[in-house]
Amino acid sequence: MRQTFDEQADPSFGRQHLPLIRAEMQRQGLDALVIPHEDEHQNEYLPAANERLAWATGFTGSAGAAVILKDAAAVFVDGRYTLQVKKQVDPTLFEAWDLVEGGVPKFIEERTAAGQVIGYDPRLHSADALGHLRNAAARTGAVLKPVEQNPVDRAWDGRPDQPRAAVLPHGLDYAGEASADKRARVGQAIGAAGADVAVLTAPASIAWLFNIRGGDVIRSPLPLGQAILRRDGTARLFLDPAKVGEDLPAWLGDEVSLEPPEALQGALAETRGVRVLVDPAVTSAWYFDRLAEAGATVVRAQTPPRSPAPARTRRRSRARAGRTAATGPRWRGSCTGWRARRRRPCPTRWRSWPGWRRSGRRRGR
Repeated sequence: MRQTFDEQADPSFGRQHLPLIRAEMQRQGLDALVIPHEDEHQNEYLPAANERLAWATGFTGSAGAAVILKDAAAVFVDGRYTLQVKKQVDPTLFEAWDLVEGGVPKFIEERTAAGQVIGYDPRLHSADALGHLRNAAARTGAVLKPVEQNPVDRAWDGRPDQPRAAVLPHGLDYAGEASADKRARVGQAIGAAGADVAVLTAPASIAWLFNIRGGDVIRSPLPLGQAILRRDGTARLFLDPAKVGEDLPAWLGDEVSLEPPEALQGALAETRGVRVLVDPAVTSAWYFDRLAEAGATVVRAQTPPRSPAPARTRRRSRARAGRTAATGPRWRGSCTGWRARRRRPCPTRWRSWPGWRRSGRRRGR
């Protein structure tokens, strides 16, 4: 899936779709509904079928949320989107709230009351994020209710199909390490964490672990799927059969079984008495619910729990990351993690400003 800059939403989306969502909320007995930007895989960039926030509000940014009440609604964005949200969302229908400073939990505390039922789709909220919502609801006496059928999905007539881009092998020359070796190392880390298996749902983790690439997610070559990795390095990989090409089974090898997504819930139900490692930061709360129902012991930890790659692999990765014909070493122009470390603009952004050299910024003045 290629990147596009065509906007597919506008302020009319709220006028058209809010009544449909509220009708579905009433049918399910909900006083409020939380709509996160993230999808079932906790993606930042979404396929069209998972753009629920954009369909409900008109807002197309890569981070945000919305809460819909019976007689009011709010959209939540961070500082990057303060201008964009004014252009894309109808202010007569949605109040604009800060996503970071208080965010949805603060809204729940201030705008809901005891006894009100707040619906949420457990497939779209990570376990960590849901914990904040639960704490906020508990402080007001409201009730958080998981929904079996997402009101947005039921109201969305003409919703696009889920992407089915082919999943392709990612050659060893580019991956730097065989999938079997990665699975063996990660399997050892799973055992060291006190678990028997790990559940993986993040597309980046699956692409890295199995040395595969796809086209389901815009702006990144990632496939959508799930996996269960055992401590011995064997795995079950759940992919839509329509995305599996002729070369993929042989590439994955005999230690990886390919199964359709419909088999995933049954696989989780078989974990009674099994210690299952799951990352609460990037895994939907739905998985924790299913594992609890099955009687599994959940081990909360980062997945995949990567141990350091061999030095030879690190050198190759650094060499590849450092070479670009147009810009030279990437690390000199990278803003990755800058905002997390320092609360000011990334310095490499200054270089695109015509007055950068004249301003003296290059010399630190």
